[in-house]
Amino acid sequence: MEEGFFQLESAGGGGLIFLQISREEERAAWACFDPDYLDSEEAAPIEPSDGQSVIPMKCTMRDRELAARCVEWYLHTGEPYPGMDWLKMTW
Repeated sequence: MEEGFFQLESAGGGGLIFLQISREEERAAWACFDPDYLDSEEAAPIEPSDGQSVIPMKCTMRDRELAARCVEWYLHTGEPYPGMDWLKMTW
């Protein structure tokens, strides 16, 4: 069983980025988000690497520098980058 993962997906031409950190033991996931789409159910035009997931527009961002900082921070600490607001989801 996976304990957790960090997922990064992007849409080449559109500049959309999806970041998600999932922790099974906490039954929680943190994703980047776009406040303009928080109440939207629209799917993002990102083809996920698993070929089947649907990425919501509300869980996307366009700031490549911030995304890079999030990835670097996670690689060093295993934690969500504190310099970004995250959308926390639980199950």
